[in-house]
Amino acid sequence: PQSKDFAVTSIADRRKGLHVRSTGDEEIFVQVVSTYFNGYSNYLAYPCSGASAHDGAEDSYTYYALSTVPPGPGFSKSQVLLVACQDDTSVTITPTKTVSLPQDAQDTSSESVDVAPGTAHTLTLHQQQTLLVANLNEDITGTRIDSDRPLTVISGHQCTNVPMSVGFCEQLAVQIPPTFTWGDEFLLASYS
Repeated sequence: PQSKDFAVTSIADRRKGLHVRSTGDEEIFVQVVSTYFNGYSNYLAYPCSGASAHDGAEDSYTYYALSTVPPGPGFSKSQVLLVACQDDTSVTITPTKTVSLPQDAQDTSSESVDVAPGTAHTLTLHQQQTLLVANLNEDITGTRIDSDRPLTVISGHQCTNVPMSVGFCEQLAVQIPPTFTWGDEFLLASYS
């Protein structure tokens, strides 16, 4: 298959997950590189599995969208892409801005429903099934995603300016780990 076969551009794109697996017992890492207009975006993909250090509450996973402000109204999407790791994954999305989501994620012709900020919408995803949560005009950072099984959550922006004074936009993407993997101490280095 070609890379365009896996592009998720709307909430109707539901079977776009790509399963990457090493042969034998070799451990691998996966770096995803995508293009948009004349720019590139990349991120390191984490394994799609439940973490053992989950404090025994392995039936609950929480993620938060991380994005930015669009460069102009109607230009590009603040977005988060969900990919189910297992069948029958119950997903509850509580957006910070109004988003359109399918009433039934299993029916690609399902009517969409506008979900208001702070309102929860629950649906079911199956392994490798995708769901794009996006807003064309507003930043959806802080949108909460809860699931009963692990997800791959890729958050970012379709095309934004970094910094805002730059005249050309770039795609931003990062895989978001579940909150139980977060810490309270970090080691950073300056870019300058």
